[in-house]
Amino acid sequence: MKITPAELREKVKGLYEVIPRETEVVKVLKEECNGCGKCADLCPVGVYEINEKKAEVVAIEFCQECGLCYHVCPVGAITFTYPEGGTGIVYKWA
Repeated sequence: MKITPAELREKVKGLYEVIPRETEVVKVLKEECNGCGKCADLCPVGVYEINEKKAEVVAIEFCQECGLCYHVCPVGAITFTYPEGGTGIVYKWA
């Protein structure tokens, strides 16, 4: 059974909080992007969409800071930076 990014976002809602960060965790370098869509296809929570043949960050608030997008981009059009200590995703384990 495949779960959609929207379904996953709904499942993880309330299980974590994002401590405000000063730097962007992910960024698309539009001039480098070839529009292959790997980031959009593989991001587990649907942070990306392909618009006008370029990747675009559309839901950064759901980014899980996993870096998968950075690693699958064949042309290096995505930058990934871990958030500063004390910021970013904080999971609430029950």
